[in-house]
Parts: sequence; C-alpha cells; structure tokens
Amino acid sequence: LINKEMKKEIQPGTFEVHIKVSDNNQAEFITKKVEVKKSML
Repeated sequence: LINKEMKKEIQPGTFEVHIKVSDNNQAEFITKKVEVKKSML
C-alpha cells in the first residue's frame, strides 16, 4: 500500500488518511487517523 515515494515523506507516527466509502450510492470522504509503525515502512 505504501510505495517508495510515500516512504520518503511518511514518518512513523500518526497521519491522516482519506478513505472513500460508498453509502447508499453516495461517496463520502472520511478522515481517519492511522498509526504508522516502523514495520510498515
């Protein structure tokens, strides 16, 4: 999910990710805080 270019910018910690979800055929953007661990990088 994290490509090489994103690895350069994202540091371990908390950052915001936008997730597109469909509810009743309507797309909404929900901002969730995701904790990035060093193992993910």
